[in-house]
Amino acid sequence: MDRHAATTALAVSHQLTADQTRQLRELAGLASEPEQLRTLAPKVLALLAAALGGFGLLLWIAANWGDLPTTARFALLEALLLVSMVGAWGMPNARKALGLMAFICIGGLLALIGMTYQTGADPWQLFAAWAFLSLPLALALRSDMVWTPWALVITAFMALWLQAHTQHTWRMEEQDFQLGLLVWLGSFLVLVWLSPQLRRITGAGSWSLRWVALQMAINITALALAALSSWHGSALAYGLALLLLLGLAAYLASPFAFDMFGLCAAALGFNVLVVFGIGNLMLSSWQHRDWFTALLVIGLSAAGLLTGSVKLILMAARRAKESA
Repeated sequence: MDRHAATTALAVSHQLTADQTRQLRELAGLASEPEQLRTLAPKVLALLAAALGGFGLLLWIAANWGDLPTTARFALLEALLLVSMVGAWGMPNARKALGLMAFICIGGLLALIGMTYQTGADPWQLFAAWAFLSLPLALALRSDMVWTPWALVITAFMALWLQAHTQHTWRMEEQDFQLGLLVWLGSFLVLVWLSPQLRRITGAGSWSLRWVALQMAINITALALAALSSWHGSALAYGLALLLLLGLAAYLASPFAFDMFGLCAAALGFNVLVVFGIGNLMLSSWQHRDWFTALLVIGLSAAGLLTGSVKLILMAARRAKESA
């Protein structure tokens, strides 16, 4: 229960005076500054300053593209990259924020090269090079402030690569199944790389892991739904997607890697696939379609799956809390 609401309820129920209410709020820790605010606020402000500073320079260069010579564009970005790298090396207190600015500058330089020299590279190649070149930076800084945008970049690379090689988005043909498997495998490898078991090497935190788990659940669910709706031999892709989502949920529910956010994403993807499969089976196989009965069965199945998923997630959270 919220402490503000709890203290107000106690004051009203016991008819406390103003002085007594003030003492109660002091005992509850509501009369002073939150303990984590003093340490959290500078980190958040530094993160915003680094992100907005690097992104602002990129927008300024884009806005003045015609007035700036090519050497000036590169000089500005390279100078900011050099300053942020040297600052991250020499100022430990600002290391993470300056590392994030350096990460943004790497991507900006790659985009500037592609726009200036018209290399003809696909967007997925830009994101792949960005993730590869910034990997040493993320390993050196060992902070989720850099690992989280790195996870954004590498998942964007996999999504753009799949779209470039399949030439469509909302359907999957038989020849596209192997490409989808490669994306699933790549997402799994990134998930393992950012897992708590390798945290001593990477220094990655929970937010990068959550993003990869969310994207993995979305990719598996979306590709399986696309296969189920467009490919007659989609039983293999559908069954494999269910097994992968179950495996992802089991891993994120384990006490040594428990994460509520990722577990909920995996459970939601599994529920969507099961409900969609039930609906597809019922509505496509019945000769005399009783729409009311079909929708009733689908709704009851969705409600039952949701209830069971919530119960299992709460059990996993309780077990992880007890083992912590």
